[in-house]
Amino acid sequence: VFMKDSYFTDPRDGETYRTVKIGNRIWFAENLRHKCEGAQAYAGGMGYLCLNGETPPYDWNCDPNVKKYGLCYYWKFAEAAVPKGWRLPNNDDWRDLFNAVGAKCEMGEHGAETYLGAALALKSKDDWEEDELFPVGKSADAFNFTAYPAGCMEEFGFCGARGRHTRFWSSVGQNKWAYRVRLDNFYDDAVLDRFWNDFSCANSIRCVKDC
Repeated sequence: VFMKDSYFTDPRDGETYRTVKIGNRIWFAENLRHKCEGAQAYAGGMGYLCLNGETPPYDWNCDPNVKKYGLCYYWKFAEAAVPKGWRLPNNDDWRDLFNAVGAKCEMGEHGAETYLGAALALKSKDDWEEDELFPVGKSADAFNFTAYPAGCMEEFGFCGARGRHTRFWSSVGQNKWAYRVRLDNFYDDAVLDRFWNDFSCANSIRCVKDC
């Protein structure tokens, strides 16, 4: 089931997000950009300062592309950043999405779940860099999810360059490790895992709710 062209306005800050129904869930079709504790602008300063609850040492407006790419959030603050009536997706929410776009799962090392073709179905049509060494299909954004390559951040800096990567949080985490969804420019598949993804990372958020 796929339905597009709906919108949600966050009453906290007036930001309006496009939403889309895919399978049994309604998803934000844009990355969250609510400015709050634990949020990190891509072009900002050292992210560990936010982990300590201190004021971020940068201007929120330093990244002119926040409207398009959203903000990155540290996992310990991620659930609180989500607006009322929505939630930070858990692993089953992500699995439902991948199943709804027709992706089959393959299990890998460290419990990683690879969903074949899911990235190709969910990536935006543009902004993804081409990689001559790893030719991949061109996304048609057939489900209107529009996952832009927003990049991501680890403890000491930005590890995922814009144009090449995006990472989305899952609400499932423990012992300083949390699950995330990985989409890359050289890969048609989406990966759900928690390998090398500790609480010092800052990733994008897609909000979800049941239909």
